[in-house]
Amino acid sequence: MPGRVARQLLQAAGQAIANAVQHADSAGLTAHIEPIPGDGVRIQVSDTGPGFDPATIPADRLGIRASIVARVTAVGGTATIDSGPRGTTVTIRWDGDAAW
Repeated sequence: MPGRVARQLLQAAGQAIANAVQHADSAGLTAHIEPIPGDGVRIQVSDTGPGFDPATIPADRLGIRASIVARVTAVGGTATIDSGPRGTTVTIRWDGDAAW
């Protein structure tokens, strides 16, 4: 995995962890990383906090939009946020795109 890609994915995961600490008081915080065949990686950060509706986040709040989603997208990956009353899961995926 190119260093630029690794840095962006780890910074996005770090932001997801920081969000869980700040907004969910670290409740049930877990982080997992696993390889994907073909030099890819999947990172999942979860908490058991109260959750939130991502659609209601004000435009000036950039933690998810810029620090997670845009950062991962910029290196050809995907980031999804699933949140509800039982917690939040951020999944970051990079499939080992040879273009990087």
